[in-house]
Amino acid sequence: MLKAPPPPKTIGDRVEEYVKLRDYIKAEEDRLEEYRALKERLAGLLLRLLKADGVKSARTEFGTVYVTARPNASCSNPEVFINYVRTHDRYDLIDRKANVTACHEFAKETGTPPPGVELSIKRSVGVKGA
Repeated sequence: MLKAPPPPKTIGDRVEEYVKLRDYIKAEEDRLEEYRALKERLAGLLLRLLKADGVKSARTEFGTVYVTARPNASCSNPEVFINYVRTHDRYDLIDRKANVTACHEFAKETGTPPPGVELSIKRSVGVKGA
């Protein structure tokens, strides 16, 4: 584990520490990604084993494995979908969300955000290594 350095004295010192810490975190994330991939392969194997046994869960001395199901919906043809929603007045089929890029562009053009929309910008710093 990295030991916390003494407080830097200059902005150069701070940038150096930032780059070191960022690179350390990236290396750790890369290492963890290998474990995440292994975990996903094991999850797939467990799912196949449960399916082969015809069960939705199995209790073992190490823990219980169970099947979960999370619904998903994606638009294979957004134009057809939107036309259906409008034609049949089925707006309950849509999640409402403002398009960030379009709303900021609108505000640049008009000097004000679209009605009913609040805009904000989160600022942070970026640092490139030497």
